[in-house]
Amino acid sequence: MVRGLLRHRLPMESRTKGRGLPASRRRTRIFSPTKPMTSSAIGKGRHRCTALHDGRDKQALELLEQALETFRTLRSGSTAVALINLAEACYVTGDLPRAAALLHECYSLQRTKRVNTSPGAFRFLSLLAAAAVAIPVGIMLADDALLQVGSDSSLLDVAFSWRVHWVLGPIIEAFCALYEFQGHRERHDTLLGQAADPITTLDISFDLGIRLARLGSAHHLPRISALMSRQCSVPSPFCQAYKDLFDAFLATRRRMPRRARERGLHAADEFRRVGRPFQHALALDAAGLHQEAQARRPRLV
Repeated sequence: MVRGLLRHRLPMESRTKGRGLPASRRRTRIFSPTKPMTSSAIGKGRHRCTALHDGRDKQALELLEQALETFRTLRSGSTAVALINLAEACYVTGDLPRAAALLHECYSLQRTKRVNTSPGAFRFLSLLAAAAVAIPVGIMLADDALLQVGSDSSLLDVAFSWRVHWVLGPIIEAFCALYEFQGHRERHDTLLGQAADPITTLDISFDLGIRLARLGSAHHLPRISALMSRQCSVPSPFCQAYKDLFDAFLATRRRMPRRARERGLHAADEFRRVGRPFQHALALDAAGLHQEAQARRPRLV
């Protein structure tokens, strides 16, 4: 599906325009349509990035639904990206069937070319972004079709080649989750070790940071801990919850069960408040409350 991707490079405009901008604006700049669109639809996409990664999921979902409707009406080449963004929001808020339906529509759209999709880097970035959501959704729903289309290992080669952090972090997290699910611990550890060196920020890769705290090599932890502290320095309860979850897994590795329980429960309370079921369950696991964690995971498979 992605043969020959390494011959394609990001457009110079995409590699340079985003420098010095917040993560949400950098991501949207690369995914912005190449043809004039309504300013309201583009603006909704930008606000969505900030809202979703700040834990304001209801606002993000509303903006994304509106943006997708606009792009569908215009039969825009950005419709696929709008589908991916909404699928991601549905996934993190626990609406897995809706996320799967949106991803299937996205892949069908790309196959049939019912809209004028943009060539080159735009399409390949879309494939990477879609796979980062399709893999975990496919695992949780036992959706073989999503797993097959999303788990093309060539995508990893592309992500490492481009070294675009918001692409690299999520796709590595997705493949690590796949390898962990399949019981391929050696593949998992190799990929996680490869990822730890080039990662320079965790601004939309919180989940990869948590994975490194939970299963990463000990010699990477000081640097990853510094990245997590820097990323969570903003006065946001949602960001602090990720820092608490990170610290809870570190405490578990250091055999400090009381601190792990304290940090894990703090994180669980915040994730429950904002409606993040998977992070809520993971925080309960970090706190040592494994039965409670299992009871709160959606039973969909």
